[in-house]
Amino acid sequence: NPLLPNTRRKAIPDVTIWDVIHFPPLLEHLSMHDLKQLPLLSDTCTRTSLHSTLYTLCRDGSDYTVPWPGFHGLFSTVEDKHKDMGLFTHQLASIRAMTQAENAGTSFGDLRGGILGDAPGLGKTITVMALIVSTAGQRPRTPHEFWDSEGIARGWAALRVNEASRHSVLVALKPLRLFADHALHKQSAEYTQVKKLLSFCSPPYPDSRFPTLRSFEKRVRSTMLDLMKITKSFRGPLEEALEGFRQKMCELRSGLDPGLRKLCMSDQGKRLMTERSLLPTSATLVIVPDALLEHWFEQFRRHLGLWAFADTAGDGRSGRGVVYLDGLGDLQDVTVPLNCAPRHEQGVKASFLARHLVVVTTLDRCELDAKLEGKSEEAKSVLLKLRWLRLVVDEGHDIARLHGSASIRFISRLAAERRWVLSGTPTTGDEDSEG
Repeated sequence: NPLLPNTRRKAIPDVTIWDVIHFPPLLEHLSMHDLKQLPLLSDTCTRTSLHSTLYTLCRDGSDYTVPWPGFHGLFSTVEDKHKDMGLFTHQLASIRAMTQAENAGTSFGDLRGGILGDAPGLGKTITVMALIVSTAGQRPRTPHEFWDSEGIARGWAALRVNEASRHSVLVALKPLRLFADHALHKQSAEYTQVKKLLSFCSPPYPDSRFPTLRSFEKRVRSTMLDLMKITKSFRGPLEEALEGFRQKMCELRSGLDPGLRKLCMSDQGKRLMTERSLLPTSATLVIVPDALLEHWFEQFRRHLGLWAFADTAGDGRSGRGVVYLDGLGDLQDVTVPLNCAPRHEQGVKASFLARHLVVVTTLDRCELDAKLEGKSEEAKSVLLKLRWLRLVVDEGHDIARLHGSASIRFISRLAAERRWVLSGTPTTGDEDSEG
């Protein structure tokens, strides 16, 4: 088990699964290593029994209990193992407080985050890295459905037989049509199958086809997912097409119920509609000043075992696909010193960034994206197309100095379930202070 290095191993007599069944309290005295050795013990039983794990790599030599699954992948590089690296007591205390703050509210719109204000040199970057790896693979909660099911049913009943409403459904199917035209060979069986589906799903429906909107959506998705099982050569483009279909269906639902129009005009309704249409990701977006980009690069390179995230991010072999430096490339492909400025990459897709554990970008990049976005709708930043699990802004005291700037307005529009500001520079609050 990859978490074994962070877990205390106890010397206990041989225990069988039958001993645990007949004496359940025995689970309280078994370490994770012992649990994993028990035959026929399910992962569910293991996870529910293991409420916490002992962290044995603290620099003060003491043991601390941290929530499951610990800090998998942190300090697992060859260099760190040789130096016996670990977290300090104050970092464990910060992580505990940050975890509590992130889980204080679970409803959409609840404040989940805060300010990490440790003094310079106390390892705020490492603390944030530990927080990130503790939630690897965890996605943000989906915003609640705010539309009326009865209103949707009435709207769909009128739309499915109306020739004039054909355009609304065709718009929802457009991502799949573009997928067939650009990703499939026109002589292939897969192309024919997609075209038959699009023809079958095009309204009006004079027969009993698709009595509900949910039956229409289920038929489209199931057919396309069956197509994905046949061949994996176009898995990426097909996933993007299905995500586009999901976003268009959100727009279609909002237009079917007249009662939603007033809500959609409010700030809360606009936010709900926007975030439901975004691609959710378990990645954390870190925004730093240009001068600190190399610092974050070095911290990830030195202290993060990229191989440890094969089941949640990356390709599981080379370490690529875990940490992405916006404008420079994958962590594995970047070298130091960073003697070139991050470039503005137009070809990066939201689905590509969504597969990473961490994406690091700069304040200058945010300002540039904000300016380019105003020129055309096609120039919308890829960072705004994702619903991030977490947003971290380093050197947060600069927010006051940049208040009202294009970069700060851009950051405020980023969708993230949890938001953190890092700063080791307190403001005095007097007339000369910019904070």
